[in-house]
Amino acid sequence: MNVISSTIEEVLHFSKQLRQEQGLRPRLIRQYWRGSYFLTRLLESKIDQSRRLDPAKRILNFGCGVRLLDDAVNSDLFAGHRLLLGRQKPDLYWSGASPLPYLDGRFTGIICEHVIEHMLPDDTLTLFKNLRCTLAEGGVFVVSFPNVAKVLAGGLCQGYQSIVTSVNSVIYRHGHVFMYDERIVVELLRAAGFSQIRMSTYQDLPLKACIGTGRAPESSYVIAE
Repeated sequence: MNVISSTIEEVLHFSKQLRQEQGLRPRLIRQYWRGSYFLTRLLESKIDQSRRLDPAKRILNFGCGVRLLDDAVNSDLFAGHRLLLGRQKPDLYWSGASPLPYLDGRFTGIICEHVIEHMLPDDTLTLFKNLRCTLAEGGVFVVSFPNVAKVLAGGLCQGYQSIVTSVNSVIYRHGHVFMYDERIVVELLRAAGFSQIRMSTYQDLPLKACIGTGRAPESSYVIAE
């Protein structure tokens, strides 16, 4: 008699979920976002968006997704569905792949929350260089990302029985393309021109009120000033 343990049942269920998430519909969604990226590149190169920005807002929420902050300039890709569905739109359409001179020195703080895992390291380095240009003297940059090593070291199962399933979830879901650790992020920030760089816990974060708590257990945080 074959006995299937609860852990194996979980792994088999996860396999089914992952296969569905890599099916035709998710692939079409990824193509849609690639199109949005190239449309954003075109828009940011042709249009000065500075008049849309509230000068009183000195925090940049880069890669905001659906988490728009009232007291920040929320930046993300241009996405047609937001217009069609009447959803709240970002203040700034910016891919981060090219500098925007009208943002130079504009912000006292930048948060980049769970963005870089969707980018390869060369693109992340370019992003860090361009974000650095937008920081005012004495400004602070907070970058967060899921860290597989932290998940392993902490034995974090994130709702799963098996830590292996949890690790696979962190790596292979949500369109992630590269997994970072603190050392790589610190080195990329240094290569981008930041000099004061440190790791942080969620409890000790600057701009903590702007950063969500839901992914804190699996996240690493690096601060650059």
